Amino acid sequence: MKKLVLLYCMLFALSGLNAQNVYPRYREYADLVKRADSLYKAGVYDASATCYNRALGIRVEKGIPVPYAGLHYSAACCWALAGRADSAFAHLQAMAALGYSDPVSLGKDQDLASLHGDRRWTGLMDQVASALVRKEVLKKKYDERTRFSGKDESVFLPLHDNVKQLIQCDSLPFISLNYQNFRLYFRGNGYAADHLPELKQQVSDAYIAVLVKLDANTYTSGINMVLVDSRDELRDVTGIRALGGLALVGDNTVFLVFNGKRRLQAKHELYHLVSNDMWGNTYSRLLDEGGAVFADNECYGKDPLYGISAWFKANRKLLPFTALINDFDREAGRSDVIAYLESAAIFKYLYEKYGIPKLKQLRTEGFEKFESIYGFPLARLEKEWNEMISGVKIPTDVDWNKLLEEGCG
Repeated sequence: MKKLVLLYCMLFALSGLNAQNVYPRYREYADLVKRADSLYKAGVYDASATCYNRALGIRVEKGIPVPYAGLHYSAACCWALAGRADSAFAHLQAMAALGYSDPVSLGKDQDLASLHGDRRWTGLMDQVASALVRKEVLKKKYDERTRFSGKDESVFLPLHDNVKQLIQCDSLPFISLNYQNFRLYFRGNGYAADHLPELKQQVSDAYIAVLVKLDANTYTSGINMVLVDSRDELRDVTGIRALGGLALVGDNTVFLVFNGKRRLQAKHELYHLVSNDMWGNTYSRLLDEGGAVFADNECYGKDPLYGISAWFKANRKLLPFTALINDFDREAGRSDVIAYLESAAIFKYLYEKYGIPKLKQLRTEGFEKFESIYGFPLARLEKEWNEMISGVKIPTDVDWNKLLEEGCG
């Protein structure tokens, strides 16, 4: 069965709130998929397929793209293994109708071997092969028409459909203007329109700070930045009610709340976009969110991460490394502030002590390869990080109760 990759390869950082609070329907969907995956691994195929079916019935928040073709594929594999050919083909046909286009993988998948003798199999394979031809033709044309050989220019690629439905909506229209690497979208009668010089300066500063953290000189991909006045407006536009904003990785688009009441979370969200492009995609929530908070590096002062973690340690609030690595969102559901800030301090330690090359490798290969990348076990990292934190001075000017309740502002 083709492994179903969840949303986090596409949508990162919801500045300041955990997934359970921000997009509950997605969390319900994700929990069903995880349960289905576990049942599949346990060989309980009927129950696994049923979970995939239920996940297909959930319509998640509108700002979140869901791999429906992948869900149908996974359900089909489980029904085939359970000996339910009709149910398997129903999902395969739905998958093909959504444009699935990998006949080689489909033909080699042993989960579907029991279907090969069915007369419907040949037609399905022909349909998928035709989809591949169409996809390759369209990709060639897209690549040819969007290739640009000029240097030092910010190039904006065509908006994907899921972005168009969010920012080209007649009921919530935006105006836009170009500034440096950005296309800024905002309301003509909103806070951003009234504070453009301030906005431009903050965006420029954030962009430079992110490039410095990523050890990069330039970035030529144009970034769509959508400014909204409030969490409520963010929810109206995207279906998601986050505190600071969100990033659509792969779509080069960020949504940010800008109203003068909280810091603009531009560094956090830009890190997600640019790091994914320049350093490669990561499925580690610890590294992705930790890196974004590290890039921001503000919380009751500059460079606060070690001092805050020292207070967490002194008050027995630190989370085990394995918990953050294996189930970041569960830990964030208990305390998003601790999960995000501790992960940032771990990221900072890896970044500063062991360097960017190893961190980039860990980012793409995952903590399963930690020992082969760093040459020592993860337990040693946790031990030396805790020893380092123990010697750090705890800040005296932080309202700790406010921090735990509201985050870094």
